[in-house]
Amino acid sequence: MNPSKAEKKTRVIIALHSVSMTRGGKKVLQDISWTTRQGEHWFIMGNNGSGKTTMMEVIMGYLWPQRGSVSVLGNRFGEVYLQELRRRIGYVSPWIFKHLGDHVPDIMILDEPFSLLDIGSRISMHRYIEKLCRKEKGPQLLLVTHHLNDIISPFSHGLLMKEGRIFYQGRRDEVLQGQRLTEAFDLPDDIL
Repeated sequence: MNPSKAEKKTRVIIALHSVSMTRGGKKVLQDISWTTRQGEHWFIMGNNGSGKTTMMEVIMGYLWPQRGSVSVLGNRFGEVYLQELRRRIGYVSPWIFKHLGDHVPDIMILDEPFSLLDIGSRISMHRYIEKLCRKEKGPQLLLVTHHLNDIISPFSHGLLMKEGRIFYQGRRDEVLQGQRLTEAFDLPDDIL
């Protein structure tokens, strides 16, 4: 898939190239290549153990892959002071929303942020995310989720993971096709 002229001009935010990682003798990431660009907001889905959280930990610089290269916000890992870069990356879990103010990072990783919220709080957080996405200089959002109803309209792109690999990545409407989801999650053909 060749990028359009507009995509070529848009600043790259995250670039993973052939990233592989083994933990405890198990391949948890296998040949991951993924690029995000300014203005895109991504959702990441996959079964438990598919590598979603490990990939986020690599992006934050908490884990180092055995193979491949990682670049975040124009900084190639191995050539940047990671502690300084981490200040520009926010990691959000369910309990932290109440602590967010207007001091927002360049990248915000939302790892199952709605899992402990009641319906009212969930709706409030969806609205908060929509507001963040409309900000002219807002962060790039990466939503790790298991729930289709959490993939609200600002999420323009998606990535499906399966067994430590990228199963499919692309624009939201391409990723959320029934057959792709069925195969990614090993569901019966008649479920979606």
